[in-house]
Amino acid sequence: MLSNFKNKKNSSSLSTIKKSFQLRKETLGPTVEALGWTTQEGQYARFNVFTQMARLSGHSILDVGCGFADFLKFLNEKKWTGDYSGIDLTPEMIDECNLRFPNASFYCDDFIKQYTTMKKMYDYTVCSGVISHKVPYQWLFFDRLVEGLFKVSKKGFAFNALSSFAPPHMMHKKSYHYYDPKAVEKRLKKIT
Repeated sequence: MLSNFKNKKNSSSLSTIKKSFQLRKETLGPTVEALGWTTQEGQYARFNVFTQMARLSGHSILDVGCGFADFLKFLNEKKWTGDYSGIDLTPEMIDECNLRFPNASFYCDDFIKQYTTMKKMYDYTVCSGVISHKVPYQWLFFDRLVEGLFKVSKKGFAFNALSSFAPPHMMHKKSYHYYDPKAVEKRLKKIT
């Protein structure tokens, strides 16, 4: 459906993003700040929206760009039960996940590269923050990521993205892409 996202520019951008998170983890430790969030409250507010998509208990979840599996921590605090898996580009993140949650499944890989060959499907798939990283061919990145979320989800998927309606003083346009919500809605209708 879509042309190959993995070209030199995008591979370089993903490598830069990966190195950035490796440095943040080394400098800040396994914190929400190392993941680029300002506060745990803000991170949890986003997670709370994910839990409103459906009753997640008793279902399987794939967390794309899982970071330190903070979504699993959030779910556990809500007494969630189910089958959780996380995937992230950064080995240091996955190492931390395995230490924190030895009974969950974690994969260190590029979801966009792997979703077409994934054998397992999940009831729900979530993706928090990943889609807003600035890369060349931003909309192709968006399309491939959302297409992957859709294809590996049996019941539904949710993601969040930065909005072009954010106040200008809060935007960090050098590192992040801010999406027009109407453009996102239009693309979602084509992909799904």
